[in-house]
Amino acid sequence: MHYCDHCCDAQGHKMILLCLVECGLSCVGEERMRIMPKTHPERRQLPYMSYVDYAANPEIFVVEGQQAYPAYIIHFDD
Repeated sequence: MHYCDHCCDAQGHKMILLCLVECGLSCVGEERMRIMPKTHPERRQLPYMSYVDYAANPEIFVVEGQQAYPAYIIHFDD
């Protein structure tokens, strides 16, 4: 695996930032989508907040904007 060589603590351990991500209401995304669709196109409502790969069992989430919040700094050796 490759890691950032500059992301080390004072003892030389590598670090990674683990974030919590707010996904909100998700819809299945498509490659052509550039903006989040509305939750109900005929009503003036908020857009979806994230795209997923599969609605039933999502494994990939795509979010826009500032929806990631730093939670932990993990120190490790490879």
